[in-house]
Amino acid sequence: MNNTSIYTVWLSLKGIHTYFEETTFPVTLVPMPETSRFFRRNGLLFKKIKENYWTVLSSGKEIEPMEQIEFEIQPQSTLFHYVSVDDAIFSGVSCKLYTTQKPGIWRILSIPIRSGPKEIEWTIKAKEAYWECLVFLQKDTPDSEWTIRERRDYIRFTTMQKINWINHSPVFRSISTEKIPLKNRYSFQLQLKEKKNGRERILYESIPSPSPGGELSVTGKPDTITTYIYL
Repeated sequence: MNNTSIYTVWLSLKGIHTYFEETTFPVTLVPMPETSRFFRRNGLLFKKIKENYWTVLSSGKEIEPMEQIEFEIQPQSTLFHYVSVDDAIFSGVSCKLYTTQKPGIWRILSIPIRSGPKEIEWTIKAKEAYWECLVFLQKDTPDSEWTIRERRDYIRFTTMQKINWINHSPVFRSISTEKIPLKNRYSFQLQLKEKKNGRERILYESIPSPSPGGELSVTGKPDTITTYIYL
């Protein structure tokens, strides 16, 4: 006699984080104690299928009434708190996120289950920040004009301004005119240009993008991240 149980998908969860790659979702979902007991009583199995996809499998046993199931969201990347907004967008059902003081937990995810099985996709958006470029020169060139430009004009920057910097002169600063969504990888191509005596040349072809969680602005607002250029 074959006693093998046949499981069906009772609930599926797909996570997307706009900072990371499409299939990267650096969190662990841990059922809350009451949810774990509910799963055991009703023959439900909670499984992580891949990095951004979880399922709850049913053995076909009749499932007792329950208002919601809840999970701890545990970040697995040190960058998570730096790059994530404080909420999420859900499709498929109206889930809720609750704050908690428990160390290592970002939020509590609550999923209503009164109406039965669900397919849920949830998106955590990345924060946005101004990009600041600081250019350190070995010597001043009063006749030169400096500009930061994105090669295809996807990002626009302010006119370069000379600023005071402790034990270093001269230093020039330019900042993006709009906030830019944070990502772990960009296709932007930033250039530093010098215009002198009516002629323009590229001094720096591929300026590194600012890194969230790295260099915060020391001259601008808290929502500004900085990249440094030394010539």
